[in-house]
Amino acid sequence: MPSQKTESPAYREWVNEYLGVNFRDESCYDYAFQEAERLHFDGLVSTAELIDMIKRANASLLRLPS
Repeated sequence: MPSQKTESPAYREWVNEYLGVNFRDESCYDYAFQEAERLHFDGLVSTAELIDMIKRANASLLRLPS
């Protein structure tokens, strides 16, 4: 049976705040990255969540129009 991935409330809030329609330019990437690091430093997200947050921010940055 596959393990179910659980997400912390801080992770879900970060996704809602920093990704999707709110991700408009490179400065949004900077804010998202900094907030992800802060949440990890404060112990509100796990290391696995931090890695996923960075991957998602990177993917959002790559999808921005040139």
